[in-house]
Amino acid sequence: MAEPVVLYETDDKVSIITLNRPDKLNAISPELMHQLLDAFARADDETATSVVLLRAEGRSFCAGYDIGREAPTPGEADWRGDPIKAHTASGAAARLRDDAVEHEEAGDRRGAGARAWAAAASWSCCAT
Repeated sequence: MAEPVVLYETDDKVSIITLNRPDKLNAISPELMHQLLDAFARADDETATSVVLLRAEGRSFCAGYDIGREAPTPGEADWRGDPIKAHTASGAAARLRDDAVEHEEAGDRRGAGARAWAAAASWSCCAT
């Protein structure tokens, strides 16, 4: 079994999410994006978590999109041609935004933080 490209652990009230593709300078692939979103959802579900620490293995935090990977499978958005369109198609920002709205509507104060993360994720991935 392949090693996960995103690691998750907790230390008291801190959820620690680690990008784990040091050989690719932690470049964002579809697999990394999905595992990262799952890790943030897991941290959001941890009632004891107050802080999420995002870090990376290796010498680079993140080199951006993995444009050197093999061609996408049919139906998969191609990040090399139009990163903004591909990011939008992945649903990453929408998923984070929807989770934030759900928390806010339930009166959960975590919604504001999740909404801020969604905005930052959308900006940082689309600004590349």
